[in-house]
Amino acid sequence: MDGAEVPLLTISVAVAVACLVQFCLTAFGSTDGMGPNRIVGIKTRATQASDNAWSAGHRAAQPALLAAALTGLGAAIPLGLSAWLTDASGSVVLTTASALTAVLVLALGGYAVYRANSAARHAGTNGGN
Repeated sequence: MDGAEVPLLTISVAVAVACLVQFCLTAFGSTDGMGPNRIVGIKTRATQASDNAWSAGHRAAQPALLAAALTGLGAAIPLGLSAWLTDASGSVVLTTASALTAVLVLALGGYAVYRANSAARHAGTNGGN
């Protein structure tokens, strides 16, 4: 496996794992009061404005984070195994599927940040209601 799909699948898996970790941490952060911090979380001005904005933003990002994680891992692992087991490295179909997976995972990750920021801004202007 030495075609263009290698970096594409690496990106997909890396972003998917990051989204999965964030999904798990967000579940704990939203329910257990893990407020804005320097280590984990979706960091925008809006999400870091208050504990309430942090929680609202991260709750809103949950579906997109999970979708990114499941899409990335659900597609990249079989694609990688397929390329490795069948020696299909460099095929147009595999490279295209790998590229589409990477784009979709990155888009879902970006959408998670967008949702988090929007919900946090709304929580900030609404006083959390």
